[in-house]
Amino acid sequence: MNQLVSKGKSVEEAISRGLKLMELNKKDVNIEIIQFDTEGFMGIGRKQAIVKLSKSSNEKLSTEPLSMDEMIDNAILREDDDLIAKEPNEVHSWENKKEGTAWIIDNELHIKSTDQKYATASISEDVSLYKNGQLINKKTILLSEENSYHIEFEPVKEKSMSWKISILKNGLEAIIEVFPGEKISQRLKDFPPSDHINIELEHHREIINTLTRDDIINELERQNITFGLNDKAIEHAIKTQEQGKFVVALGKEPKHGLDGELELKVDINAENGLVEDEQGNVNFKEANIIPNVEVGTIMAILHPPIPGISGRTVEDTEIPANKPKELRVVPGKGVDLIDDKIIASESGRPAIEKRGMTVKAMIMSKLVHDGNVNIASGNIRFSGDVEILGEIEEQMIVEAGGDIYVHQSVSESTLTASKSIIAKGNVINSNLTAGKHHLLVIELGHLLAILEKQLGKMIVIIQQLTSSKAYKSQEIKIKGLQPLIILLLEKKFKDYKTTARKYVDIVEKAEQYIEEPEWKKIGYDLKTKFLSLSNETITISQLNILQNLMHELAKSTESEVEPNSYITLSDTINSKIYSSGNINIIGKGCINSKIHAGGALKVNGILRGGEVFGRFGVIVGEAGAISGTKTIISTSADQTITVMKAYEGTILRIGETVRQLFKEERFIKAKLDDQGQIIFV
Repeated sequence: MNQLVSKGKSVEEAISRGLKLMELNKKDVNIEIIQFDTEGFMGIGRKQAIVKLSKSSNEKLSTEPLSMDEMIDNAILREDDDLIAKEPNEVHSWENKKEGTAWIIDNELHIKSTDQKYATASISEDVSLYKNGQLINKKTILLSEENSYHIEFEPVKEKSMSWKISILKNGLEAIIEVFPGEKISQRLKDFPPSDHINIELEHHREIINTLTRDDIINELERQNITFGLNDKAIEHAIKTQEQGKFVVALGKEPKHGLDGELELKVDINAENGLVEDEQGNVNFKEANIIPNVEVGTIMAILHPPIPGISGRTVEDTEIPANKPKELRVVPGKGVDLIDDKIIASESGRPAIEKRGMTVKAMIMSKLVHDGNVNIASGNIRFSGDVEILGEIEEQMIVEAGGDIYVHQSVSESTLTASKSIIAKGNVINSNLTAGKHHLLVIELGHLLAILEKQLGKMIVIIQQLTSSKAYKSQEIKIKGLQPLIILLLEKKFKDYKTTARKYVDIVEKAEQYIEEPEWKKIGYDLKTKFLSLSNETITISQLNILQNLMHELAKSTESEVEPNSYITLSDTINSKIYSSGNINIIGKGCINSKIHAGGALKVNGILRGGEVFGRFGVIVGEAGAISGTKTIISTSADQTITVMKAYEGTILRIGETVRQLFKEERFIKAKLDDQGQIIFV
């Protein structure tokens, strides 16, 4: 067969089919393109490619006519649109293509032009086109057969993979971070004959992850990571085709033990006196019902601490559980500690206080003063409960280690109780404080929070300085850290000594009210390590222990409201009232007074003038005045203020947000919304 007309969906397909039937190679034939393939519009008007293949002149041409079989084969090729005989990556030529065109086939640029008509080309950024050996900097050029062109690009781009294993969360977790590599193969994108072509690349991306299980295991062993290996995560890491993190080893967290606990067996809190009945009346005779125990009564049982269970790091080292703490009992008057039980050795009122891990237990005695407290009787200071059957007159002081119960009025006097204060009469121009010990430790806890935070920063700086090569380690062994601490106090932490000195002064002056030795221990350490020169060698370990103790005590002062520290009054004028617990004013109300309740504050009657605060919310019957007397009601950011009637000018403060009322309001309940603004609900 010397000649053959072949059809195909493309020119390449038509040529391939023809060569296969002629059993010839492309070099042995001449190719004439009779018709190019066209797509048409949405498949309508589509045309196939038609080529004519002829044996080249160097082959012996047969002059014999086509046989019947050859003629049939040729006719079938002209009509058959479905048979495809395709050989990939064939090199094609379009010798009879119309003038003024260019095309790209198999990474080669082909041009057919005349003096009157040229094809144009756009050049992508990742391709370099050279014309007659000169690099073309333009993005679009004319193409001419008279010039030689050379295209350069990077056939293969490779990015190597990487990975690393890190130990996190204080040794409890080992993760592998995998960054797979990639191989990008590039070639010129084929472009059909056209008067304008795009010279651009097409890409084939191949992800490379050569990571093996042995690679990971060897690295884990090198880093001594042997505990809690996660085979599933390792398998994911070696198969991943994307960047990712995988937990390849997981340690075991310690289970911390439980501190010793105190189980109360008797009621130790006096009932909150001066309570209204259903009709709104107060039964003064039934006020302040005080609990009582007999000799031999078990007041409380001490439960020992429960030890924790140690954990393990991924390096298979032990993570010790926190050592649970035992309760320390300070038995006072009228109690004995027998084994794990606190037992009454006298009859009377039981008093048990738990501060941190210290328990103080005693039988509270009671002093009853028959008459008024005045110049004739003198001030009253008593370690137990104090009951005043008369009035407390001007400029007098009453202090009690338990409760204070006043049957009549209080005028221009100072009352301080470690527990509660109840007054049936008016309280005028006086200062009342309930929860004295609690007030003291709150102040000390506030100072400790400041000192502990600053000490933590100081320790970090000391560790950085002492680990540097410039610092002489021999000097630390001889002199300790005190010279460095003195320098830091002068240069960096100038206020530290002032705060520390304030803490020490409070502890020394209030020593009789502080039973827990830890408060005094911190005072001693602050004095010797920061406030005076001593021969004691200070180590980083000592500073860490001091910081931990500061943190514990400061956190212990953030406890909830004490139920046995409260103040209940009938009414008050021009006074200062403080309680670490709740405050109830159940009579006519409160005028021009400053009130602070560590718990909830409730004023049944009127609140005219002054400033009041309830940490756990405020409830007021009537607030402010028609005259515009300044009245401020405050609470914590997460609490509410409820007022039955509030006059114009009343100021509400919730957290740091303030809202003044510009008209009379009734039945309001104020709180903060999600944007931190005060709203009424």
